[in-house]
Amino acid sequence: MVSLTGETLWETLEVLGMSQTELAEGDIGLEKTINEIIEGKAAVTYDILALWGSDGERGVVTSLLLPRYEFRLGYSLSNLP
Repeated sequence: MVSLTGETLWETLEVLGMSQTELAEGDIGLEKTINEIIEGKAAVTYDILALWGSDGERGVVTSLLLPRYEFRLGYSLSNLP
């Protein structure tokens, strides 16, 4: 399974000036997942990127992380929902 590290997510949020809470958009379960990713207990996977989608603030994060994910994967993915 290809994944991105919490450090990659942390750097992306830092560049955007966005907090974990803002990325979660009020979803407590998602906020816990984001925290686990940043702490290295979980990883950013395609499923998480697809869950975040391409709209709103999560979409901005997805658009920044997807090229890194595709690079690690070795090929381009179709558009996220």
